Formats: sequence, structure tokens, C-alpha cells
Amino acid sequence: MDFDYTSYQSMLAAQESANWAFWSMNISIATAISTAITLIIAWKALHTWRRQEELKVKVDLKRSLIDLLDSVQAMPERWSYMEVNRARSILKQHDIDTSLRNEETKIFFNKQDMLAAHKLAMNNWMLCEGLLDDPKIEALWKEFRNTFRNYAMKGGTSSEVANALIRIIDSIVIFK
Repeated sequence: MDFDYTSYQSMLAAQESANWAFWSMNISIATAISTAITLIIAWKALHTWRRQEELKVKVDLKRSLIDLLDSVQAMPERWSYMEVNRARSILKQHDIDTSLRNEETKIFFNKQDMLAAHKLAMNNWMLCEGLLDDPKIEALWKEFRNTFRNYAMKGGTSSEVANALIRIIDSIVIFK
């Protein structure tokens, strides 16, 4: 083998190496671009998912408040804790006529439903911490809590509690 032939073969090998390096560089650039695009799509998907979850929590809160409103409106317009206690004692007796029991004990079961709806609304309110950035809603919620506590313990007028709930429900805007 002579020197020129070896130089020529070395030049061909260097040219082939340069071609491989060029295409490897292009593939690396394409991989980097596709990785960046994948990251952008993943970030957008995660951001969309978060908004969907926030929306779901707000919808659950509003739905639970509407259910609570329905259960408050199922209560008599005026009632006292003595009526609930009387209904409880009727339920403990077994010799009361069934039709009488149904009418007089209805308030007891309605109150139990109302308290269960209130518990669900409270849980959903806790889940919405930080999502409801309107201070007006928080003020309305504090007012409602005080009104409801007195209403659930002592009785009173259901329209007061219902009006407080309606103000909160109207203030929570799901779709802006």
C-alpha cells in the first residue's frame, strides 16, 4: 500500500465519520425538540387537569349548598327544639299509631337530613379553601354558619337560613 492510497482511504473514513456525526447531530436536535414539545404538552395537560379539578370542587360545593337549601326548606317555617324532642320521644315509644307517628316525627327526620346536608356542605367548603378568592363569599359563609348554628340548636325561622344560603349560592359563580 502506498501513501496516497492510505491518505485517500483515511479521507473517505473521515468523510463517512463526518456524515455520521452530522446525522447524529440532526437526530439529537430532533429528539431535543420533540422532548421540549412533549414537556409543553404535558404542562398544559396538567394545568388543564388542575382547572378541571378546581371546577369540580366548586360544583360540588354549590351542589351541596343547594341540597342544604332544599333540606332547610323541607323544615317547617317555624319550629323549636321542643318539637324535635317530642318527635324523638314518640319514636322511642312503640305503641303509637303509625299515621300519627309519621306526621309528628317528620320534623325529626327532616332535621336529621338537614344536619347531614350541612355536614356535606361543610366538608365541601373546606375543600374549596383558597379557590374562592372573593372575601364577600367568606363573609356570607361566616354569617350563615352563625345563623345555622342557632337554627339547628334552638329552632327558629327557616327563611332566615334559606336567605343566607341563597346569597352564598348566588355569589358562587362557576363559569365566568
